[in-house]
Amino acid sequence: MRLGLILASGALICATGTAHAQQVTVRSGEHDGFSRLVFMLPPGTDWQLSESEGAITLRTPGESFGYDTAGIFRLIPRTRITGVAPQTEGLRIATASGTVHEAFQLASGAVVLDVLDAPELPMPTSPPRAAASTPLRLDHLETYWRDRGIPATAGADTTAPGTRLPRFATPDPRVREAETELLAQLSRAAAQGVISAFVAPRTAAPEPLPPDARPPEGASPHLAIESQTVFDRDMMGSAPGPQLLANGQRCAPDRAFALESWVSDAPAGVQIATARQGLVGEFDRPDPAAVERLARTYLGLGFGTEARATLRGFGLDTPAAGPIAYVAAVLDELPVPNSPISHMAACDGKVALWALLGRGTAQNEAPNLAAVRRSFSALPVPIRKIVGPELVRRLLALGAESDAREIGSMIARAVPEGDPARGLIDARIDIARGAPAQAEPVLAGMIDRNSADAAQALILLVDTRLSRGEPVDEATIELAAARARELRGSPEGARLLRAQILGEGSVGRFSEAFAALAAWPAEDTPALVQETRRSLWGLLAKVPDDTLFLGQFLARHDQVPVEELPNLVRLQMADRLTAAGLPGPVRDLLAGSLGRTPDGRVALAAAALSERDGPAALSYLEALDGSRATALKARAHALLNEHAIAQEVFAAAGDMPNATAEAWRGGDWSFVAANGSEAEKALVRLYDLTAEEPPAPPPSPADGVAGFRDLIARSQAEREALARLRADFPEP
Repeated sequence: MRLGLILASGALICATGTAHAQQVTVRSGEHDGFSRLVFMLPPGTDWQLSESEGAITLRTPGESFGYDTAGIFRLIPRTRITGVAPQTEGLRIATASGTVHEAFQLASGAVVLDVLDAPELPMPTSPPRAAASTPLRLDHLETYWRDRGIPATAGADTTAPGTRLPRFATPDPRVREAETELLAQLSRAAAQGVISAFVAPRTAAPEPLPPDARPPEGASPHLAIESQTVFDRDMMGSAPGPQLLANGQRCAPDRAFALESWVSDAPAGVQIATARQGLVGEFDRPDPAAVERLARTYLGLGFGTEARATLRGFGLDTPAAGPIAYVAAVLDELPVPNSPISHMAACDGKVALWALLGRGTAQNEAPNLAAVRRSFSALPVPIRKIVGPELVRRLLALGAESDAREIGSMIARAVPEGDPARGLIDARIDIARGAPAQAEPVLAGMIDRNSADAAQALILLVDTRLSRGEPVDEATIELAAARARELRGSPEGARLLRAQILGEGSVGRFSEAFAALAAWPAEDTPALVQETRRSLWGLLAKVPDDTLFLGQFLARHDQVPVEELPNLVRLQMADRLTAAGLPGPVRDLLAGSLGRTPDGRVALAAAALSERDGPAALSYLEALDGSRATALKARAHALLNEHAIAQEVFAAAGDMPNATAEAWRGGDWSFVAANGSEAEKALVRLYDLTAEEPPAPPPSPADGVAGFRDLIARSQAEREALARLRADFPEP
């Protein structure tokens, strides 16, 4: 009993000590214009700030913390923050007069408090007028604001009461673009020593534009202004000036793709929190510059989905929005159909890299590989990890193996040894180089890790096995399904669901695969759903089990996405249906332009012959050559009892067995005697079928014993010849 009391007392003392020992570290830092305190609160902690005269109090409702404030004033002066002291209700921060504060919370739970110098307000040039005693009502607004007009400055013309000041029109964006270009070239010229730059003081304010001033109708989106220093002109265009391509497009400027300048070394949460400040201005109107800054910050950190959501959420429609949306789509591996940027791979700037990454397979402009390498080397490390493997794949497809190896070396240098991302990048490069078997062991060792790269490794592992035509094992399929549920709603979750569906199809579980495909919410990933559906039907077309193929096809033949399937898959399914004696669905499979191609017409002719429709088959095969088309033509003529034509067609194609068969049917014994088998030739000789004169009558009993002997010998020879002929044909 005594021992139990001692243990209980010890446990209570330890618990009390633990509660009192829960300290919150307070860090400090001094910056230009503000002093900062960071309270390292645990994640999920509720906090409040209240302001009183000369102090700010931090409270944590429902929690009681101790605060370690010992080293605060070793790093900051007591100019803005004059004291920090724990109190019963929280932590009190004493502030100097003439300061304001801002606070925000990081993703880690830490609370940041900035104490800033208050902005200086302009002093009025005349004493304010006394407020009118008339109560403010809607019908008195005009009178109210008229009595509170802005005092005129000395020497300025006074405005009559009730007269509205002129409205300043929004500056023409073309003028702003020309101004930016001229300033860039002037600064470059000053750096080259061509000119001396100075800023002249403004002598007078510019005249305001008319209220309804607009660019003239039909004006070009760019002013016809180009600038270049003499040094850049003599260096044959090596300067980063505007460049025109052979297709008439003007290369996008580097500043639209300078991802490396949009982020800093600060933690991602701090950068995003800073970029979010000032998004909405007066009257709750978004600030386009602030929205661009936030979207670019997301891009610099590799968050393409968040950047696109920012553009959509604020309805940003500025010249910078197009490149931002394009880069975000490339980062998320989304298609960028018919984008002008995708045609700028020949540019000598940063846009060349993004044009190469986002262009379609049909675009074959030669890219500027030097510009691609320069742009890639300047990217932040997280962006290199994302786009590097795809860039290697595209370079290898272009035959630029040395450039692909150089990009691979840049990726390797950017990722330290032992980083899980290093193995994933190496595996991607192996796959891009056409060596998926080398990448598979690395990927298999990564899929069970609790890391962000595990999902990507699992997706790549399934893709490598499918690309080699191998089935995906049961454990990998189940893991893909589980991860897809965990990451539902994200791009990785969608690609994991695709891996699960195609993995089910690779082992013949098409019912489960099609059920999962039908339940896929395709609102956010229509392109991926379409690609998965196309790949699943491609797997079904190649499954070797005819019973499985026919059962799955006939169960959902009305759901076949004919317009999505590759021509090869449609032709494979058509041939299998024809071979199985089910030519009916073939016409639906080959509908459209495919049915007018030579391969499609041959497949339709085969289906027509399966239905014993010789004339239709010949109409499909008209003017077609090739071994299969020739054989089908001969079969069609044979079906119409045109054996001589069929014999000629088979013989012209070198198919002598079928030509001889048609000669038998048509009675061309000379052809059989010359080209038939030994049994066929013996039978022709026995009956003397090639003789021009009628053969002699066979022996008869009237000739006596000799006639009987000859008749028996002839009968025996006929039986032997017919037996040899029957042996050449299999039993039905």
